[in-house]
Amino acid sequence: MELRELKHFSKQSLRNDRKTAAGMALSYPAAWLMMKAVPDYFAGALIWQKKLTPAEIFFSRNENFWLFRGIWEVFTFCMLIPMACGIVGWFSEKNGFRRKRKEKLYKILWFFGKVEIIRFLALLPVMAGIFLTGKIFSRAALAEEAGIWIFWLIQSAVLTFWAGIGYIRFCIGLNALPVIFLNDAKIGAWKAVRLSEKMLAGHYRKLFLIFLMGGTPTGIIGMTTVFFQIRIREYLQERKQNEKFFRKRLDFSERIC
Repeated sequence: MELRELKHFSKQSLRNDRKTAAGMALSYPAAWLMMKAVPDYFAGALIWQKKLTPAEIFFSRNENFWLFRGIWEVFTFCMLIPMACGIVGWFSEKNGFRRKRKEKLYKILWFFGKVEIIRFLALLPVMAGIFLTGKIFSRAALAEEAGIWIFWLIQSAVLTFWAGIGYIRFCIGLNALPVIFLNDAKIGAWKAVRLSEKMLAGHYRKLFLIFLMGGTPTGIIGMTTVFFQIRIREYLQERKQNEKFFRKRLDFSERIC
Protein backbone atom coordinates (compact mmCIF):
# COMPACT_ATOMS: atom_id res chain seq x y z
CA MET A 1 0.00 0.00 0.00
CA GLU A 2 1.38 3.42 -1.05
CA LEU A 3 1.64 6.20 1.52
CA ARG A 4 -1.16 8.29 -0.06
CA GLU A 5 -3.44 5.25 -0.08
CA LEU A 6 -2.42 4.59 3.51
CA LYS A 7 -3.40 8.12 4.52
CA HIS A 8 -6.74 7.90 2.67
CA PHE A 9 -7.52 4.49 4.21
CA SER A 10 -6.73 5.78 7.70
CA LYS A 11 -8.92 8.86 7.23
CA GLN A 12 -11.82 6.80 5.93
CA SER A 13 -11.54 4.35 8.83
CA LEU A 14 -11.63 7.14 11.44
CA ARG A 15 -14.15 9.43 9.73
CA ASN A 16 -16.96 8.53 12.18
CA ASP A 17 -14.76 8.77 15.30
CA ARG A 18 -12.66 11.85 14.66
CA LYS A 19 -13.27 13.50 18.03
CA THR A 20 -12.57 10.31 19.97
CA ALA A 21 -9.49 9.58 17.86
CA ALA A 22 -8.16 13.11 18.37
CA GLY A 23 -8.76 12.90 22.13
CA MET A 24 -6.98 9.54 22.39
CA ALA A 25 -4.09 10.67 20.20
CA LEU A 26 -3.54 13.84 22.27
CA SER A 27 -4.08 12.16 25.65
CA TYR A 28 -0.85 10.16 25.59
CA PRO A 29 1.62 13.03 24.90
CA ALA A 30 -0.26 15.21 27.40
CA ALA A 31 -0.08 12.50 30.09
CA TRP A 32 3.58 11.86 29.24
CA LEU A 33 4.49 15.53 29.61
CA MET A 34 2.55 15.94 32.85
CA MET A 35 3.91 12.82 34.54
CA LYS A 36 7.50 13.25 33.35
CA ALA A 37 7.54 16.85 34.58
CA VAL A 38 6.46 16.05 38.17
CA PRO A 39 10.03 15.36 39.49
CA ASP A 40 11.25 18.56 37.81
CA TYR A 41 8.47 20.61 39.41
CA PHE A 42 9.29 19.00 42.75
CA ALA A 43 12.99 19.80 42.31
CA GLY A 44 12.17 23.38 41.38
CA ALA A 45 10.03 23.77 44.50
CA LEU A 46 12.84 22.41 46.71
CA ILE A 47 15.35 24.81 45.10
CA TRP A 48 12.89 27.72 45.50
CA GLN A 49 12.48 26.93 49.21
CA LYS A 50 16.30 26.62 49.49
CA LYS A 51 16.05 23.11 50.89
CA LEU A 52 18.28 21.78 48.12
CA THR A 53 20.81 23.29 45.74
CA PRO A 54 20.91 22.65 41.97
CA ALA A 55 24.26 20.88 42.41
CA GLU A 56 22.76 18.42 44.91
CA ILE A 57 19.99 17.54 42.45
CA PHE A 58 21.88 17.44 39.17
CA PHE A 59 24.90 15.60 40.54
CA SER A 60 22.88 12.97 42.48
CA ARG A 61 24.06 14.16 45.89
CA ASN A 62 20.62 13.90 47.47
CA GLU A 63 19.61 10.25 47.83
CA ASN A 64 16.01 10.96 48.89
CA PHE A 65 15.22 13.02 45.79
CA TRP A 66 16.68 10.42 43.42
CA LEU A 67 14.86 7.65 45.27
CA PHE A 68 11.62 9.58 44.71
CA ARG A 69 12.53 10.09 41.05
CA GLY A 70 13.20 6.35 40.56
CA ILE A 71 9.90 5.35 42.21
CA TRP A 72 8.06 7.94 40.12
CA GLU A 73 9.66 6.62 36.92
CA VAL A 74 8.39 3.12 37.74
CA PHE A 75 4.91 4.51 38.47
CA THR A 76 4.96 6.50 35.19
CA PHE A 77 5.99 3.37 33.27
CA CYS A 78 3.13 1.37 34.83
CA MET A 79 0.63 4.07 33.82
CA LEU A 80 1.84 5.07 30.36
CA ILE A 81 2.62 1.66 28.82
CA PRO A 82 -0.92 0.22 29.24
CA MET A 83 -2.28 3.56 28.01
CA ALA A 84 -0.12 3.41 24.87
CA CYS A 85 -1.18 -0.20 24.21
CA GLY A 86 -4.83 0.74 24.66
CA ILE A 87 -4.54 3.62 22.18
CA VAL A 88 -2.74 1.47 19.59
CA GLY A 89 -5.31 -1.31 20.10
CA TRP A 90 -8.20 1.13 19.62
CA PHE A 91 -6.71 2.55 16.41
CA SER A 92 -6.00 -0.97 15.14
CA GLU A 93 -9.59 -2.06 15.70
CA LYS A 94 -10.96 1.07 14.02
CA ASN A 95 -8.76 0.34 11.02
CA GLY A 96 -10.23 -3.15 10.76
CA PHE A 97 -7.47 -5.18 12.42
CA ARG A 98 -9.18 -7.21 15.12
CA ARG A 99 -7.18 -8.60 18.01
CA LYS A 100 -8.17 -11.87 19.65
CA ARG A 101 -8.58 -10.65 23.24
CA LYS A 102 -7.50 -7.92 25.59
CA GLU A 103 -4.43 -8.77 27.63
CA LYS A 104 -4.17 -8.41 31.37
CA LEU A 105 -2.26 -5.50 32.85
CA TYR A 106 0.51 -7.55 34.45
CA LYS A 107 1.29 -9.28 31.13
CA ILE A 108 1.64 -5.92 29.38
CA LEU A 109 3.92 -4.56 32.12
CA TRP A 110 5.98 -7.77 32.22
CA PHE A 111 6.54 -7.76 28.46
CA PHE A 112 7.45 -4.09 28.14
CA GLY A 113 9.49 -4.23 31.35
CA LYS A 114 11.74 -6.79 29.68
CA VAL A 115 11.87 -4.60 26.57
CA GLU A 116 13.04 -1.67 28.71
CA ILE A 117 15.81 -3.86 30.17
CA ILE A 118 16.94 -4.71 26.63
CA ARG A 119 16.83 -1.01 25.73
CA PHE A 120 18.90 -0.17 28.81
CA LEU A 121 21.51 -2.81 27.92
CA ALA A 122 21.74 -1.30 24.44
CA LEU A 123 22.31 2.11 26.05
CA LEU A 124 25.22 0.92 28.21
CA PRO A 125 27.92 1.35 25.48
CA VAL A 126 26.78 4.95 24.97
CA MET A 127 26.88 5.66 28.72
CA ALA A 128 30.31 4.03 29.00
CA GLY A 129 31.55 6.09 26.05
CA ILE A 130 30.31 9.35 27.58
CA PHE A 131 31.90 8.48 30.93
CA LEU A 132 35.20 7.51 29.27
CA THR A 133 35.23 10.66 27.11
CA GLY A 134 34.66 12.81 30.19
CA LYS A 135 37.48 11.12 32.08
CA ILE A 136 39.91 11.50 29.17
CA PHE A 137 38.92 15.15 28.75
CA SER A 138 39.61 15.88 32.43
CA ARG A 139 43.01 14.16 32.16
CA ALA A 140 43.83 16.07 28.97
CA ALA A 141 42.97 19.39 30.65
CA LEU A 142 45.41 18.69 33.51
CA ALA A 143 48.24 17.07 31.51
CA GLU A 144 51.28 19.13 30.51
CA GLU A 145 51.69 17.25 27.23
CA ALA A 146 48.13 16.67 26.12
CA GLY A 147 48.88 15.33 22.62
CA ILE A 148 48.32 11.66 23.38
CA TRP A 149 45.27 12.48 25.51
CA ILE A 150 43.72 14.53 22.69
CA PHE A 151 44.25 11.58 20.34
CA TRP A 152 42.43 9.22 22.71
CA LEU A 153 39.77 11.86 23.33
CA ILE A 154 38.99 12.05 19.61
CA GLN A 155 38.89 8.24 19.36
CA SER A 156 36.57 7.98 22.34
CA ALA A 157 34.28 10.76 21.07
CA VAL A 158 33.98 9.14 17.62
CA LEU A 159 33.17 5.72 19.12
CA THR A 160 30.61 7.30 21.45
CA PHE A 161 29.02 9.13 18.51
CA TRP A 162 28.62 5.95 16.45
CA ALA A 163 27.36 4.06 19.52
CA GLY A 164 24.73 6.81 19.94
CA ILE A 165 23.71 6.55 16.27
CA GLY A 166 23.38 2.76 16.67
CA TYR A 167 21.26 3.20 19.79
CA ILE A 168 18.94 5.68 18.06
CA ARG A 169 18.53 3.29 15.12
CA PHE A 170 17.83 0.44 17.55
CA CYS A 171 15.13 2.50 19.33
CA ILE A 172 13.49 3.47 16.03
CA GLY A 173 13.31 -0.23 15.17
CA LEU A 174 11.26 -0.87 18.32
CA ASN A 175 8.32 1.27 17.20
CA ALA A 176 6.31 -1.73 16.01
CA LEU A 177 6.45 -3.53 19.40
CA PRO A 178 2.97 -2.49 20.66
CA VAL A 179 1.36 -3.76 17.45
CA ILE A 180 3.40 -6.98 17.54
CA PHE A 181 2.42 -7.59 21.16
CA LEU A 182 -1.29 -6.96 20.46
CA ASN A 183 -1.16 -9.41 17.55
CA ASP A 184 0.63 -12.12 19.54
CA ALA A 185 0.78 -11.63 23.32
CA LYS A 186 2.64 -14.93 23.83
CA ILE A 187 5.71 -13.76 21.93
CA GLY A 188 8.92 -13.34 23.93
CA ALA A 189 10.43 -9.89 24.44
CA TRP A 190 13.73 -10.65 22.68
CA LYS A 191 11.94 -12.37 19.79
CA ALA A 192 9.59 -9.38 19.46
CA VAL A 193 12.53 -6.97 19.42
CA ARG A 194 14.25 -8.97 16.66
CA LEU A 195 10.97 -9.23 14.71
CA SER A 196 10.39 -5.48 14.97
CA GLU A 197 13.93 -4.75 13.78
CA LYS A 198 13.56 -7.15 10.82
CA MET A 199 10.12 -5.81 9.91
CA LEU A 200 11.23 -2.18 9.83
CA ALA A 201 14.63 -2.76 8.21
CA GLY A 202 14.72 -0.61 5.09
CA HIS A 203 11.50 1.21 6.01
CA TYR A 204 12.84 4.04 8.18
CA ARG A 205 12.37 6.49 5.30
CA LYS A 206 8.70 5.53 5.08
CA LEU A 207 8.29 6.05 8.83
CA PHE A 208 9.74 9.55 8.48
CA LEU A 209 7.43 10.32 5.55
CA ILE A 210 4.44 9.02 7.55
CA PHE A 211 5.41 11.44 10.32
CA LEU A 212 5.47 14.31 7.79
CA MET A 213 2.31 13.29 5.95
CA GLY A 214 0.31 12.53 9.09
CA GLY A 215 0.53 16.11 10.26
CA THR A 216 -1.61 15.74 13.38
CA PRO A 217 -1.12 13.13 16.17
CA THR A 218 -4.33 11.44 14.97
CA GLY A 219 -3.02 11.11 11.41
CA ILE A 220 0.39 9.88 12.54
CA ILE A 221 -0.99 7.21 14.91
CA GLY A 222 -3.65 6.14 12.40
CA MET A 223 -1.15 5.75 9.56
CA THR A 224 1.56 4.06 11.64
CA THR A 225 -0.82 1.46 13.09
CA VAL A 226 -2.03 0.54 9.60
CA PHE A 227 1.55 0.49 8.30
CA PHE A 228 2.78 -1.76 11.13
CA GLN A 229 -0.15 -4.16 10.75
CA ILE A 230 0.48 -4.44 7.01
CA ARG A 231 4.22 -4.93 7.60
CA ILE A 232 3.50 -7.75 10.09
CA ARG A 233 1.35 -9.59 7.55
CA GLU A 234 3.82 -9.00 4.71
CA TYR A 235 6.73 -10.18 6.84
CA LEU A 236 4.90 -13.35 7.94
CA GLN A 237 3.91 -14.09 4.32
CA GLU A 238 7.50 -13.55 3.15
CA ARG A 239 8.77 -15.87 5.88
CA LYS A 240 6.25 -18.57 4.94
CA GLN A 241 7.23 -18.32 1.28
CA ASN A 242 10.93 -18.57 2.16
CA GLU A 243 10.26 -21.60 4.37
CA LYS A 244 8.36 -23.32 1.54
CA PHE A 245 11.18 -22.52 -0.89
CA PHE A 246 13.86 -23.94 1.42
CA ARG A 247 11.72 -27.03 2.09
CA LYS A 248 11.44 -27.68 -1.64
CA ARG A 249 15.19 -27.30 -2.06
CA LEU A 250 15.80 -29.63 0.88
CA ASP A 251 13.43 -32.26 -0.52
CA PHE A 252 15.05 -31.97 -3.95
CA SER A 253 18.59 -32.36 -2.49
CA GLU A 254 17.46 -35.39 -0.45
CA ARG A 255 16.05 -37.03 -3.57
CA ILE A 256 19.31 -36.47 -5.44
CA CYS A 257 21.31 -37.96 -2.55
